[in-house]
Amino acid sequence: MLHFIRRYKTIQFAQDLLDIMFALRVPTWSSFSDDYLVPEKVKIFKVSGSLTNAVFFISYPAISSIKTVLLRIYGPASSSLISRPR
Repeated sequence: MLHFIRRYKTIQFAQDLLDIMFALRVPTWSSFSDDYLVPEKVKIFKVSGSLTNAVFFISYPAISSIKTVLLRIYGPASSSLISRPR
């Protein structure tokens, strides 16, 4: 998973995110056809300050009706700091 996080500035990362948005049927993102949204127009902003997680804001400024989403990818050592079930 760490490999996935380190490549967040690539077009492939943006394409993977679009695929996830469509697969999960994220509102406003999935209301467009998958060939209409292009990875080159996806904006990814990495948020700093997370302890073990990677946190990103994902937006598509070219279409104002698409809402920005927050993506959190849990880090490998997070279970040593917190109990997720609790």
